[in-house]
Amino acid sequence: MSLEALQELDDWSKAVFGNKHFARVLLAIDSISAGEVHVREVAAQLGVADPIVRSVFKRLADAGLLDQPLRDDRRVSYRVDKPALKRFVRVLPTRNSDRDPHARSESAARQ
Repeated sequence: MSLEALQELDDWSKAVFGNKHFARVLLAIDSISAGEVHVREVAAQLGVADPIVRSVFKRLADAGLLDQPLRDDRRVSYRVDKPALKRFVRVLPTRNSDRDPHARSESAARQ
């Protein structure tokens, strides 16, 4: 994605979710193949602070897209409801075109 497309995604995310990082966090979670994600892992991937990602994870857990956090001695992990997350991510204005970051995929448009 181009820098301009990322900026447009951030603007869209801020308008829709009230958080410019929300859409990027969703995409980062979606890109992780494991069924479990960690705040620090996503924060490092995006180059943002842990509390920014943690607030999005909490909202996703409240919405049922992530299970409530599992804590061990060193870190907190979340299990991802991949089918639910995939349905949600399909409507994000991403990946489909650098020209138009608001373009939706054909499959999302048909639903």
